Amino acid sequence: MPLRKITDHTRPTQNHNLKSLESVPLPNKVEDGVMKMFFKQVEQVELDENPLTSVDDYISFNAEVSSNAGKCNALVKFVKSIGGANGRDAFKRAWSLLTTIDCRAYCNWLGIKKGANQKYGLKGTAIVKAVLGGIKLKASTKDITLQEFEISTMSFFIRAPDLIKKEKKRLL
Repeated sequence: MPLRKITDHTRPTQNHNLKSLESVPLPNKVEDGVMKMFFKQVEQVELDENPLTSVDDYISFNAEVSSNAGKCNALVKFVKSIGGANGRDAFKRAWSLLTTIDCRAYCNWLGIKKGANQKYGLKGTAIVKAVLGGIKLKASTKDITLQEFEISTMSFFIRAPDLIKKEKKRLL
């Protein structure tokens, strides 16, 4: 009995594969107008709000970043220039320079109330998208996934209230 050649019809040819890559969205790509603003030619704008010292500062700066392409582009370039040895280090450095510990103490990823304090939710804000966009533009951190970004950001913001308590004890 002769052997039959088994063909795999599920595997695309090389030409088909190249064509299909053009239509496939990039993984972890943020489908929002904010990401589209990163690649537009916009006027140069300087960031003068850093660091953000309170939640009110964060909210007002977030409104500016979401409405002003120049601010968004400047924030992305700023985050890209910060650098970092790896993704986790880049997140820590970016958030440390963008926000103070007092601002981070009143924010968390989902905006869930902790004790008597209502936290401000970071998820989906224009600043978060710009920070992720800036970090992904660096060659050393371009393969960072959205999950890694979320976990690193959450853990960095979670520790802020405890650090404030430690600082107050140290001063007493």
